Amino acid sequence: DHDRARAREVEDALQRMQAGTYGICEDTGEEIPFARLWAEPTARLTVDAQELREREAREAAELRLAY
Repeated sequence: DHDRARAREVEDALQRMQAGTYGICEDTGEEIPFARLWAEPTARLTVDAQELREREAREAAELRLAY
C-alpha cells in the first residue's frame, strides 16, 4: 500500500540522517542537490543516477520481451 511504502521511505531517510549519509547518492556517492531534496526529501539518488536506473530497467524489460 502506498502509505506504508511512503512511511518506509521516510524511516529510511531518517536512518540515513543518523548515519550521516542523507543527501548522498547511493549509486555515485555525489551530493544530491538541495533543490532535489527539497522537492523529494526521501531521494536516494541524483536525478542523473535515477534516470540511468530507469533507462537500464526499460532496456532490460525490452530485451526480455524480445526473447
